[in-house]
Amino acid sequence: MHHNNSLENVWNQNQEILPVKIRSRYSTDANFCIQERNMRNRLLTEGLEQYWFLWKSLVRPKIHINRSQKYSSDDFIVQRSQEYSRRGENWNRLITDFLLSEGLNNYAKVVDVGSNEGDEVANINFKMTCVEPSKHICNIGRAKYPYINFKVGSADNTLLPKHSFDAYISLRTWCVAGVLADEAITEAERILKSQGRLIISFPLRYKGKLRSWDSVLEDKIAPVARWTRDILQEKLFHVNCHAGYEDFFMYGRLK
Repeated sequence: MHHNNSLENVWNQNQEILPVKIRSRYSTDANFCIQERNMRNRLLTEGLEQYWFLWKSLVRPKIHINRSQKYSSDDFIVQRSQEYSRRGENWNRLITDFLLSEGLNNYAKVVDVGSNEGDEVANINFKMTCVEPSKHICNIGRAKYPYINFKVGSADNTLLPKHSFDAYISLRTWCVAGVLADEAITEAERILKSQGRLIISFPLRYKGKLRSWDSVLEDKIAPVARWTRDILQEKLFHVNCHAGYEDFFMYGRLK
């Protein structure tokens, strides 16, 4: 709850930088990404682009700090341990199978955006780069997995060279605060080679319930999942799906 209250405060306390007619109170019943997307769309529609750029330069860093604090907290470490213990499948193996099924070999360069400490990709046999907003978490990842290249960056600005990767992975990241799916896919297209592969996942389990693709769209992640699905259907030749024990995966090859 502390994290949610803190994130709510980041939203509410920074509304003053926006025009009065655009300001809104944070809704705990809606996903942060959707609220930020809707705010952005209103600003752009009304010709107020400068306020969106102001928000991104002043508020996005605070959102990333909030997220990094959550993911390095003791509570989150316990949560991750619980999720891993009940996962029921090896994500390293699963991701490898996805990439191999898309025609990649072990010489492929793969980037994981929003990687945290890199546990989900630590044992896949590709040339890995992990991108994470927190310098502290990147340092932990480097210590745990010195053979992985960790870079400080965000989903909308990875700070990586263009057209340099064969595949892009982002697990449970396109639904967290500070990430908008259309910004993320634009950056993914920039850093991927021609017809690069993408793997995106969303959490299936919510309040102890194991869900299918249809039921994953029942809570406040639903609008983000639908939005991402629509984007990928436009950007990929074909969207492949896998309903795992903990996450729902969408993957395929860029057009």
